[in-house]
Amino acid sequence: MKYKEVTANLRQDEISIIKSILEARGIDYTIQGESFGTIRQVPSAIKLMVNEIQYQDSLELLSDFL
Repeated sequence: MKYKEVTANLRQDEISIIKSILEARGIDYTIQGESFGTIRQVPSAIKLMVNEIQYQDSLELLSDFL
């Protein structure tokens, strides 16, 4: 399965909302660079990657975040 980048500008506080939206619609995704439970955030790009077949649907669903 191939993944396509939707955005590389996610904030940590947006991730759970975005996951819920994608999961509710059955969109296959991965988030690269996500940190779990860190107190000090190291600046790095958090990338949202989706199944390339579902790319267009993802853009429409996440238009408020992008």
